[in-house]
Amino acid sequence: MDVYMIKISLITLFHFFFQSKPGLRNSKVYAFLCGTILFLVAALRSHLVGHDTSNYIRMFENMKYASFNDVWVNFTSLYATREATYNLLTKVISELGFTAQAWLAIVAGMFTCSLVRLIQRYSNDMYLSIVMFISLGYFGFSLTGLKQTMAMTIIMWSFKDLLENNVRIFFLKVIMASSLHLSAITFLLAYPMSKLKVRVKHVGVIIIVFGVTSLFPDQVRRVLFTYFVPNIYMRYADNDAALNATGFIIQLFIFMFCYFLSPKSRKSGAEDGKYNIVMNLLFLGLVFQSFAAVVAESFRISMYFSLFSILAVPWAFNKVKRYDRFLIKSLIVAVLLLYYFLFSRTHAGVYPYWFFWQV
Repeated sequence: MDVYMIKISLITLFHFFFQSKPGLRNSKVYAFLCGTILFLVAALRSHLVGHDTSNYIRMFENMKYASFNDVWVNFTSLYATREATYNLLTKVISELGFTAQAWLAIVAGMFTCSLVRLIQRYSNDMYLSIVMFISLGYFGFSLTGLKQTMAMTIIMWSFKDLLENNVRIFFLKVIMASSLHLSAITFLLAYPMSKLKVRVKHVGVIIIVFGVTSLFPDQVRRVLFTYFVPNIYMRYADNDAALNATGFIIQLFIFMFCYFLSPKSRKSGAEDGKYNIVMNLLFLGLVFQSFAAVVAESFRISMYFSLFSILAVPWAFNKVKRYDRFLIKSLIVAVLLLYYFLFSRTHAGVYPYWFFWQV
């Protein structure tokens, strides 16, 4: 039995021990245990786990020999590189005497705390949210893309401000996230979109955008890189690894499931208002996902938005008759786990898993 199998088994076992018994204390214990499991898997991985992990470790080691003054000047410069904030953080951590492995653990700790806080505070079913988070590839991605993982950590913290309409704090957090990974700046779109009601026309827009990018990829690519996309993403324009329609289909199914299963989500109540905001995030994720066949980086951008599907699906279950919930949830969990073990587990170079002391 490999590490990933043990991880899923423990999360499921703890679910029956703690979440089957209602109560805030059990909920907190379950959240802590699941967070600990995810943290340990991320913190104890070797440089062989994840396509980009070894590159980040190499960057960390190189920063030990960089001048702190040069790093600071680059950070404060108007012409700072997009790695300036990340470089400053790694330089500070290395100067404090931490190793590259400790740096992986620090990033894993920040990300896990943000995720657990998000799920515990807003999810109606923590087990389903965590299974979705793992099966849909978000956890696997967090093991390889450190800069974007740090950006997503801040984006998850900004969700509270989006819900509570704390505009200035929300914008500040998104700007902070974009200083770690420029793509996070797109999450600013979440604020104006949160004011719109999700309707059938949203589905029409998604289908049109996906159809245009699929039928006219060269023309769309030309327009994007001429007027909208920064030059730093030019290397993704002709990327042969551009993602296929699988991710789009999965996210579209989730969007349709949540929309049609929850007719009350279009009312003006507080809970329905939160649901509407999350549905708009899923909509934006699908729009960006539609461009993945044209610019592979669009898939990474879509993750900032589609990540919140781990809240949308559990919320949708509140609209389902109680006697139907168990059957539907069991079916969804079974499909998610099947998809994970047959397909998504091997994505991003995170399989097989190696502890750092094994290599």
